[in-house]
Amino acid sequence: MICFHSLRPSTRVDTADNIVTFLRSNVFVHEQHFARCFYVDVRGFDAYSNTCLEGTNYGVKYCENRVLPNMSQAKATKVMINQDEDKFTQNRKKASDAFHKTPLQARTNTSAHVLQTAESMLQQAMVASESYISYRVCERKWWVLYSGHRNLPVRLLPVFECVRTVSIDENYRMNCSYERNGIPCKHVCHVASKFGTNFESFTHHSVDIRFWTAYLLYSVVLDPSELNEDELNIRNKLVTARWKSPQTPTAPASTKSMDEGRYSVGSKSEDKFISMTGEDLFLYFQALMKNKLSILNYNIEHVEKAVAVMEKHQGNAVGMTQEMHNCIADFSFF
Repeated sequence: MICFHSLRPSTRVDTADNIVTFLRSNVFVHEQHFARCFYVDVRGFDAYSNTCLEGTNYGVKYCENRVLPNMSQAKATKVMINQDEDKFTQNRKKASDAFHKTPLQARTNTSAHVLQTAESMLQQAMVASESYISYRVCERKWWVLYSGHRNLPVRLLPVFECVRTVSIDENYRMNCSYERNGIPCKHVCHVASKFGTNFESFTHHSVDIRFWTAYLLYSVVLDPSELNEDELNIRNKLVTARWKSPQTPTAPASTKSMDEGRYSVGSKSEDKFISMTGEDLFLYFQALMKNKLSILNYNIEHVEKAVAVMEKHQGNAVGMTQEMHNCIADFSFF
């Protein structure tokens, strides 16, 4: 980008055109190496970083006991070791505090078995699930779409209308690509609560092991050297299961019994969705699935032009936001 900046022409219009050309030719072509849409189905617990050393680098540079430029290699190494020891001590204290705090404000099937962070995320997802509609495509597959109120910006950032697909595998585990943090997502919560027979709430088995208080107790709070043989076996099983869980592509376990309903409309949906019949919802979903792109705050001409440009340059959704801006923007401000 520095080289491009130094070689760009002096006129503003040419500069804008060349920036767009540069992005299409040198950035968007490498989308598969950095774009979130290519690993969105990987359970990364919503943690984003360029490398695994990013957090360490921040600590080395900016913490109170940081590495200074005039330090020798031995001194710098000792400082980094001290940082790691302090961080481990802090994490152990946080884990101990979290384990011994009993949530009194919630009495669900999960509140006594998972951390308050996970309990809060799960309850928020359950509340948000009422702002969705769904249509049952087949016995174990649903289309799910947000149907709540939106405050749409006027052609600033495109607001995409995305249909999520929730399915159930042979082990009655629910799949949704949106789920990335080990907590049942809004779409899974919607299908489970609306179609699950006698469904009341999820259990801690529906939450990733990293959020279990039992895992926290045996892996962080307790000292392994002080555990007996049975406790060590429990610890090893929990740790092994924990490291396997991010590789599991499925979302939490679901109820094994689903009712015969064909569609569902959340109680917090907009009026236009609440008044729809099952046939209306099917046609609405079908139209969205046939379209290559649906953007709520752009008209059809802008969308079609952006799709055509992306196909011409063999791009995909990563550059779509930029292309939408290119289709309507006046580049005179460059």
